Amino acid sequence: MGMRVLIVVGALSLVPGVASAQWYAGVYLGADSTRPADVRVTGDGYDITYPKVSFESQPFTSPQYYGWRLGRFLDEGRRLGVELEFIHQKVIARPAELGPEVTRYQMTHGLNYLVLNVINRRPFGRTAYGEAPYAFITRAGAGITLPHAETTIFGISQEQYEYAGLGAHLAAGFDIRMKGRLSLVTEYKLTYARPTITTAHNGTGRMTALSHHAAIGFAFGLSR
Repeated sequence: MGMRVLIVVGALSLVPGVASAQWYAGVYLGADSTRPADVRVTGDGYDITYPKVSFESQPFTSPQYYGWRLGRFLDEGRRLGVELEFIHQKVIARPAELGPEVTRYQMTHGLNYLVLNVINRRPFGRTAYGEAPYAFITRAGAGITLPHAETTIFGISQEQYEYAGLGAHLAAGFDIRMKGRLSLVTEYKLTYARPTITTAHNGTGRMTALSHHAAIGFAFGLSR
């Protein structure tokens, strides 16, 4: 995945549309942690709740944690903008904290978020040429979750991509200009969702996913 990110960064630098004054794009890798939550599975003849289940994220195991965004500034000062962002994280319930009925409850090809953000950018610092080499950036957004759910219930397994409800996203971080319009970005992210997934054995699964993220990557066009 790291090599893919570098390839995408290189490709962005060759796209004239992204290189226009107001458009920007970015890619990143990172890690995340999802807080313990109740996992409830219901179906024909059963209703089971496992309280305060812990989750693994395994961000560096394929498929890795990653994200991308494409945005546009709305003012000449490049302070306010809107962007579309995709976040791929994993949520894996620890099997030891489930039970004999449910032996797998996870989203390893992503508890994927597709969100629309509002961005606020505040440049700071000066060089000999009067440019601001740094910027503090905050983001707030909401959108949909599209997980790849994988469950095993009463010995029956099922996997599928599906729409699983709405999600919310907050982030704050720094943009550090490197060369030309390429910059390094770092940020802390917070996501929230209550994904409702289709489970094996004709059931439905529910949990609350409150996750903390740390991300680092590259952006093209975010800095002048």
